[in-house]
This record gives sequence, structure tokens and C-alpha cells, in this order.
Amino acid sequence: MKKAIIFLIPFLFLFGQINSQTYNNPIGTINTCAGNFFDSGGSSGQYINNEDRTTTICSDNGQCVRVNFTSFNTESGYDFLRIYDGPTTASPLIGTYSGTTSPGTITSSSGCLTFRFTSDGSATRDGWAASISCVPCPVIYNNPGGTINTCLGTFYDTGGLGSNYVNNQNITTTFCADDGNCVRVNFTSFNTESGYDFLYIYDGASTASPLIGTYSGTTSP
Repeated sequence: MKKAIIFLIPFLFLFGQINSQTYNNPIGTINTCAGNFFDSGGSSGQYINNEDRTTTICSDNGQCVRVNFTSFNTESGYDFLRIYDGPTTASPLIGTYSGTTSPGTITSSSGCLTFRFTSDGSATRDGWAASISCVPCPVIYNNPGGTINTCLGTFYDTGGLGSNYVNNQNITTTFCADDGNCVRVNFTSFNTESGYDFLYIYDGASTASPLIGTYSGTTSP
């Protein structure tokens, strides 16, 4: 029995190594739902100067891609990682990251995320380390109005992820839990015309419920 246990442990360890893929910011498209994503320097090196590399990561199982950054360090203000929600750099821009401002955890709204990294001609840093996984795609609500019974999804203004809302809107959207719990909404970005365009949030099923707050400009809920 002891001999069998001693044999199986290194075998399982080797099997895990074989199936753990590492992607050092390769140019092109990767179809995967597992692995480690690094800058071109890999896990222990630095990226180099004058890079312009675009990597697209797409799900291989029909779900949405999630990339969780565990470290991030580029030359602040000079070397940039831009992340797009889709299969190309023409997809909506999620964000531009430089210095030690980490992207955190990024989840696509469809099957792919695209990463474009550019560095200037001098000074490099350790780059980034991230893990790749896939999760069920979120349901997207572009401020549709009416009542929605759900405990999962992504809530945008009417312009969605890539566009602005329009003028002269007066829309009320109510979210109710579909499992008996309380609803939580986490705002990751917020920008309206300050002092003119307002989001009112009420603690209940209608605008007659208690007002939690009124938000305008870049004062996020």
C-alpha cells in the first residue's frame, strides 16, 4: 500500500503540470478556459521595450472568459495594457491600465477578451500575472425599465457598455430578488452630466420607497 501511494503522488503532480498551460502574452487568439497569463517576460522576467502585442483569449466551452490579475506593474504613464470586451481591439474598451493600477478581475460579456500591450523605448517592469477561467455569461440589462426578477447580471445605462445614454430619458428599472434574498448592486463605474443627469436609487419596489441617494457626475453609488 505504501508503494502505491508513493507512486501516485508524483504521477498526479506531473499530470497537473502537463495540463496547466502558460501564455506569455502571445500574439493571436487562444481558445481556453484554464491557464496562466503573463506578460512576454513570463512568470520570472520582465517584458521588453517597444512592444506592441495583442492577445485574444476566447472561451472553449461557450461560456464567458474571466481573467483574474494577481499582480500588475508596468512603467507608469508609458507602458499600457488595454483590455477590450470582445474578439478584437474594435470591441468596447473596458479599461487602460498602467503603473500598479491592477485590472483586478475582468469578465467578458460574451466569449472573448482582447489584451493589447504597448511599451515605450526605455525602462521596463515585472508586468503582470493572471489566471484564466470561464464562467456562465452574465445577463445584461441596459436600463430597460419595468421590474426584473433576478439575482445575477450586469446593469448598464441604455447605452450599454460601449455607448452613451441619450437625452431626455426618464426610465425606472426595479430589480427584485428571485430567491428571497436581498438585492446588491455594485457600481464599478459611474459618469453622468454633473448637476443635470441624475440616478435616483430607492430601497423598495417603487419610487414611493425610501430614497437611498441621488447621484450625478462621477459620484458613484
